[in-house]
Amino acid sequence: MKILPLSSRDQVLGVMVDGREIRIAQLARQGSEIAILNLETVSLHHRLGKIKTPAAVATAGSEDSGKDIFGFEDTAQRSDEMYDSPTEEGDVSALLINVFSKYLESRMPLAVNIPEGQATYYNFESDFGLKGKKLQKRLHDEISPLAGGTLDMAMLDYFQSAGGALTTVVSEGNIPLLDELLELKTFLPSAPIIRRVNANEIALVNLTRLSLDLKSEEITAVVYIGNDFSRVIMLRGEQPISFLQTIREGYQTPHICQTLFSKILLEQEEAGLAEVHQIVLTGEIGIPRAHDFFSKQLRPARSTRSFSPPSKFPFSPIMPFRWRWLGSFLTRRIRG
Repeated sequence: MKILPLSSRDQVLGVMVDGREIRIAQLARQGSEIAILNLETVSLHHRLGKIKTPAAVATAGSEDSGKDIFGFEDTAQRSDEMYDSPTEEGDVSALLINVFSKYLESRMPLAVNIPEGQATYYNFESDFGLKGKKLQKRLHDEISPLAGGTLDMAMLDYFQSAGGALTTVVSEGNIPLLDELLELKTFLPSAPIIRRVNANEIALVNLTRLSLDLKSEEITAVVYIGNDFSRVIMLRGEQPISFLQTIREGYQTPHICQTLFSKILLEQEEAGLAEVHQIVLTGEIGIPRAHDFFSKQLRPARSTRSFSPPSKFPFSPIMPFRWRWLGSFLTRRIRG
């Protein structure tokens, strides 16, 4: 694949790991716009690392936030079945060296995703009247009991709605791709430079807000269907109001669309949401049945969109997972 001769200062490499696939997007900032230069998908022999079982989206003070009235199987009992042991480590290492060497020759910085299952969301009605480090400490103290232990080694960040409600994102554990690249850095042209770590859901919300005209009181369901995981994010206008629990089923599962729509209906009932105005499909949406299925669930005046971003869009970062909260321990490991 051709790498365009732009300065690495103008470029960033977005990397998303989804099951056995690594998806790479080479982006360049051109004035006030971001241009998509190259897209690449790499298939691995096995998944990277062992990823923690996802927790339910929690609302502070709610004891039943993880309950599923549809009776879906407890994903915690299936976690060992979902991941392969790294029996072909040499082949994967060689593949990663081959793929990333061509980008790291120019010291192109990386932006990587938090693996699915490591990001957990907690909702609070306000910011407790605090800011900065004091708010960070209060969130840490509030979430630690809900998470079942200490968050000393976790990444924690938050964003706030115009109405004052606050959503906290917590990521626990290492990021397997970074661990692999750090192990291989002596075989790469340069050590990886990490500019951004973000959750898949936040990236989807950002891209939806940038690409669609979302009316202030309309409800939008952003549906992601991946290889191994699927998830629904509910928006009111441009503001995310609910990150539904991850479903450990992907686009090859026969009834994945029905399962996702059941989750949407349940969230509508429990949260007292108005009728869904539109459903935005993302991820592995090449199969016609997803669009056909969701289109039939909405009234004719409503819409289902298969989301495909343009090659250029305005540069306007929204709700970033701020680097200063990643922790000095990660910085030392990357640059050491």
